[in-house]
Amino acid sequence: MAGAGRDGEANGRSPRRPGITRLTALLVVSVVSGGAGAVLMGTVNQDAGGQSQGAPITVTAPIEEGVLTQAVTVRGEAGYANVTNVEYRGGAGTVAGLWVARGDRVDGGALLLDVSGRPIIALQGAVPMYRDITLGDSGDDVWQLTTALVGLDLLPEADATYTAAAAEALSALYDGLGYPAPSATAQAREEVTAAGGAVDQAESDLNAATASITRSTVLAAELNVEQARTALAAEPRSREAKLALDLALEQLNEARNPPSVGAAESALEAARTRLARAQADAAPVAEMGEIAFVSTLPATVTGDVPVVGDPADGVLLEISSGQLGVELSVTPAQRALISEGDEVTVESDDGVTQAVGRVAAVGTQLETAAGGAQAFIADVTLEGGDVSLAGQSVKATVTVSESDGPVLYVPKAAVLTDVEGRSYVELWLGDANSGHAERTNVMTGLITSSSVEIKSDALRAGDRVVVDETVG
Repeated sequence: MAGAGRDGEANGRSPRRPGITRLTALLVVSVVSGGAGAVLMGTVNQDAGGQSQGAPITVTAPIEEGVLTQAVTVRGEAGYANVTNVEYRGGAGTVAGLWVARGDRVDGGALLLDVSGRPIIALQGAVPMYRDITLGDSGDDVWQLTTALVGLDLLPEADATYTAAAAEALSALYDGLGYPAPSATAQAREEVTAAGGAVDQAESDLNAATASITRSTVLAAELNVEQARTALAAEPRSREAKLALDLALEQLNEARNPPSVGAAESALEAARTRLARAQADAAPVAEMGEIAFVSTLPATVTGDVPVVGDPADGVLLEISSGQLGVELSVTPAQRALISEGDEVTVESDDGVTQAVGRVAAVGTQLETAAGGAQAFIADVTLEGGDVSLAGQSVKATVTVSESDGPVLYVPKAAVLTDVEGRSYVELWLGDANSGHAERTNVMTGLITSSSVEIKSDALRAGDRVVVDETVG
């Protein structure tokens, strides 16, 4: 059938839809079409003998109104910028205690695990421990350790040397967690006890030797010196007088510092040196198997956690900090559409977990993505997001364009173009029982994968347009 378009032009129906020329009985069939409300407006032709003949079946869909978006769906890998893998490096062991769960916050000084009766403690620092730190050791790793202890208010200031004060601070950290600080063997601790006893004895001996010095003996020696000096003054050239003075001075020195005192002082010095050495050997040690440095704290436990009784092999915990994000692998065609700031919706493969964010950066060079394919990399920063997404391959929907507010739009198949390049739709006039289509010119706007924005004063939301016509 032919009809006048609502824009005032007299236009025939599209050549793709032949006219109906026989008497017909109307057949109406509903069709589910992605929420578009498509309906089959069908007819069945009958000849003079009452036999059914092939007839056009017209499919219509309503004009929708709303915000129209164009999106690109790609795959990506979710994760955090800073990830620390916690490993037990103390040899063979068994997980005896677990103090964190996936999603838990981790602060400095937190107890993470117990492996065979010994703790693994989180401290802030960028460089993993590569050695045990003992009293007197120096280096950047010592500075990092003492800085972490300062941050916990256990030490007044950081030092590049592991001092007795730092060892005491480490011991306080362990005490607060209910564990003894790691130290040397029982033999070393016994040596500290023995060396301390030796110092006590040497101090006692020195006190006894000092007490043996009597005032009368010193006074007598001093008097002899004065007499010898007087004699030498009377006879300055007398060799005997000079020797007598030297002897008197020597006797005075012995009276004031008898050999027993000197021996006792030497013994005390040796005992104190022995004690210092023993204390250094037995001082709390920062063991690399018991301290996990995490670059940024607080952080979050993001990976799977072990079960008590598991062997302490390999990576036991994954601790992440920073903002959860997604690294997208996009094709060159997708790269041309995606821009920084585009909104992104991320969804786990099971559809249970979702998060939203925005494109933070889009790569300008092709890189080798997972699987070896060449792709551009786009980084997405998520706003919050469930930690369960970390480490997952996810589906990301990037909104690359969006209409400025609500617009009218129709399925792509509803928009036709004539030989002069003008766009139009075929408006269905009538109801489900009868009607006809007439051309209505439109201007198109945003085009998505399934819909087209249309502009026309003659059209309203809810009007139906023809999207297809087939022969039944």
